[in-house]
Amino acid sequence: MAILICCSGCADTTTPQDVEQQRTDTITESNDKCQISDQVDAGLSNRQSPYNIVIIGDNTSKMIGGWVNIFANWVSTNHQRPVRIYEPASATSESAYREVQSVSLQIDSEAVNIFNANPENLTVHETALRIPTLLPTADMADHIDLILYSQGQNAGSRSLAKAALPSLKQLRNENPETHIVAILQNPWRPDADVSKTNELNISDLRTSLQINDFAAIDINQRFIEQPNWESLLDPTGTYPNADGYILWAAEVEKFASGDS
Repeated sequence: MAILICCSGCADTTTPQDVEQQRTDTITESNDKCQISDQVDAGLSNRQSPYNIVIIGDNTSKMIGGWVNIFANWVSTNHQRPVRIYEPASATSESAYREVQSVSLQIDSEAVNIFNANPENLTVHETALRIPTLLPTADMADHIDLILYSQGQNAGSRSLAKAALPSLKQLRNENPETHIVAILQNPWRPDADVSKTNELNISDLRTSLQINDFAAIDINQRFIEQPNWESLLDPTGTYPNADGYILWAAEVEKFASGDS
């Protein structure tokens, strides 16, 4: 899409080649996300091989009614596979996981394992320092198929993109066979504390992801598209309520089902 800006004393220098390149870049970005989405769907549909997902970040700790729990149940139903959710066995050893919930089906299929790294209440900066310890050990998962990076609620000042990008690059460099997908978290109610900072953080991260070729699940935009989207937030105006988490999980499952 070309944007024409007119001002006194300056002329538009956009060439047809520029317009075509912008169109091509947009298509390429869309195709890359769709390609990853299709590959994730194919992996989840292959019931003869375990599929391992690691979720890193904040806003993942609500086990009952949270988006991770809802997503796990939908994966089990839509892909006809048992799903097991694991969380760190202790606060000091994230790589050691314990099973906290399972969705069992009477079907001959390998499980989908979701490792919810869930460093609760850590800022994006603190999470960055723990990246090496957040992935499960080889005895629990001999490979990782998908990493979902969901950070934002505890970003503080306008530093989300600056702090998150090195973590995402580290994950990609150290796990070249793994799909790395970032989640752009929900908007905050305009009257919520530092709502404007959250808006800028998400915008900065969205731009940085595009520049650095990371796929993203844009929960933020999905919320804003809803009529009366503020009704999807809890009384604090910062976290989703039950309906908000259902919408969040639906968008992640849409991506995992090849529908992006």
